[in-house]
Amino acid sequence: MTAVPWLTLGVLLPLVAAVVLRLRPPSRQLALFMAVACTVPPVGASFVASKRAGDWLVDPWHAGGVPVLGADPLSLLLLVTSSVVLGLVVVVAPRRELRAQTLASMFVRHGLAMLVFSSTHVLVLLAAWCAIVLPAMSALGSANAPLQVRRAFNVLVGGGAVLVALAGVAVATLYRDHPMDVRHIADNGLAPWLDGVLALAILAGTLSRMGLVPFHSWYPVLLADGPVTVAAPIASAFSGAYLLVRLALPLDAASSTGGPWALTCLAVVGSIYAALLALASDKLRYTNAYLVMSQSSLVLLGFGSGEADAMTGAMLFAIATGFAAVGLVITTRGLTARVGTVDLARHNGHYRAFPRLAATQFVFGLALIGFPGFASYVGEDLVFEGEGRKHLAVAIALVAVTGLNGVTFFRAFTRAFLGAAPRVPTLAPDIHPRKGLVLVGVLLVLVLVSSVPLRAIRESVHVEGVVAHER
Repeated sequence: MTAVPWLTLGVLLPLVAAVVLRLRPPSRQLALFMAVACTVPPVGASFVASKRAGDWLVDPWHAGGVPVLGADPLSLLLLVTSSVVLGLVVVVAPRRELRAQTLASMFVRHGLAMLVFSSTHVLVLLAAWCAIVLPAMSALGSANAPLQVRRAFNVLVGGGAVLVALAGVAVATLYRDHPMDVRHIADNGLAPWLDGVLALAILAGTLSRMGLVPFHSWYPVLLADGPVTVAAPIASAFSGAYLLVRLALPLDAASSTGGPWALTCLAVVGSIYAALLALASDKLRYTNAYLVMSQSSLVLLGFGSGEADAMTGAMLFAIATGFAAVGLVITTRGLTARVGTVDLARHNGHYRAFPRLAATQFVFGLALIGFPGFASYVGEDLVFEGEGRKHLAVAIALVAVTGLNGVTFFRAFTRAFLGAAPRVPTLAPDIHPRKGLVLVGVLLVLVLVSSVPLRAIRESVHVEGVVAHER
């Protein structure tokens, strides 16, 4: 325990900020100040934890004898990265989306994300994970989102939250006398006769939240057409990968129901399917959304391999591609807001009018694909290396899919930005230098995340996945 309850402050401060922003006139400056303030508790917790030799950082609140809030190195990394995403969205979101109601919902969602990443109590973790998408309902309503976007969001809520909520009810009902500490479950499971059922329910809910095959119908619609304040946080998908590591994989390992094989199969099918959709799409927004979906499937490949290196790489890859996806969504939306729908059936020549926007989109695309120099390259390499030791053919196939995604992105970029300039020049300005600096900062994060000590991530993932799987 610490003298300052950093984790508690990390959960409560965004909720307080949401109340303030809801009661005051919309202001990007005030929202940015609040977002910066919300990064202080995660950074403070990380600083304290760095002095504690790998022990869990636990706040003093308990429920049923179990600490409610606690964090290991993986949790702390996700707490900080989620705070960075919040600040990024506040800076670059269109002014028309920054209504008081939308800003408040963004900060409520962030507070719930902080609760997910810092929960050691199983029921608190599941409840926060189910509720994390609900604040976006008000954002969609205030932004007058198209009907298809609202329907896609309803699929997201219904598909993931219901399954995980049912799993939470089962845990609360059947295991009242069982320790509800995620650290205990990672080592011992709950009960062999039901662990597999709970693992499959949580796994299905997690796949739905991450927008992966076969629960993917909502994902490209929301990323391509939804408000930036909703699409960008969902594109990061940190909470889905986190729940896989914390609960789904340990429960599956305790019951030996074959979850890793299912993850590997879904990774192969999902990555190939989304890559082909991206190749066939003739709209830039949907092409990039399908590319994100295809690359995100590699996370499942790493977690399904059971190899320590691959699982470490999968978590790093999830974080890196989450950042890259956010940047790609923002830059794509920025271009379409200026020129309308970008048709990839011809060359559009938008580079001349928007050179900064073109440059940032190109680099974010390289980061998504896993170009050398970015954290995604390190994670991707670990995933393929670990999977290659067990299933060489699968690893080779998905390396080829990644190459196809690179070709697809380069084709989409050249069609969108290169070629002859439009006959009717646009009067819209290029991306604002301030926003450009923010995006450059995110690119630096994508590079610097690769220098995060992989041992810290490896220990978090290894304890809850590999050791249990090999037991």
